[in-house]
Amino acid sequence: MICSYAGLFTFLAIMAKNKKTACGGIFGMSNCSQRMHWTSNQFQNASNVPDEQKCKELMQRYNMLPHIVEHSYRVCQIAVFLASTLYRNGTHVNIALVRAGSLLHDITKTQSLVTNEPHAQSGRELLRALGYPEVAEIVGSHVTTEEGDVRLPISEADIVNYADKRVLHVRVVSLEERFKDLKDRYGKTPEALNRLEAMERAVTKLEKRIFSILAFNPEFLTAFNHLSPYASPDSLMTIPDLTDQARPTRK
Repeated sequence: MICSYAGLFTFLAIMAKNKKTACGGIFGMSNCSQRMHWTSNQFQNASNVPDEQKCKELMQRYNMLPHIVEHSYRVCQIAVFLASTLYRNGTHVNIALVRAGSLLHDITKTQSLVTNEPHAQSGRELLRALGYPEVAEIVGSHVTTEEGDVRLPISEADIVNYADKRVLHVRVVSLEERFKDLKDRYGKTPEALNRLEAMERAVTKLEKRIFSILAFNPEFLTAFNHLSPYASPDSLMTIPDLTDQARPTRK
């Protein structure tokens, strides 16, 4: 599964050793002698953060529809990839928390299709009741995006929120395409359209904050469309000439 860390370690190790990628390249690691010195602290689960197996059990318990599960795994794929590369560039994030938050961000979406409840709010309440307060806050903030203080570090909630805004159903798309779809579906009134446009501006600023830390562009994430949402990131290395065709560069 994508969010098991063994596959992610493998992918990052392969990319770090790839002779086609110069030091300071795809993952922005300026010190080549240190880039393979991984620690395990950022991958350890806290007692109140469910692991992937527990997340899968919760998905089944709350009857998440198959297409929502698939979407959630794609969001997880992108979120964990970003969190891992950000961590290697000095942003201290809890990757286990990112994984759980992204897998469970739509935990009440299925029931909301019947009840019309705001699924971010009901998801937050559910996860609080289940004893996962940190995950609950990520889930509760994954729909709306406000312009935050640029002086603050990127948070786990920021990463999950952004990853969700890059995934249209199961396909990784640009923010422009994602928000076009959101406006077409939900921007039926001037007030709703204004809210979505304000959100788009905020997420665009968040994207710039995230990728100012990294040495690759947002477009690189579309490479994950070559993979199943359940695949590990190291599967990218099976795509012929990916490094030559889609080598990330700074803007």
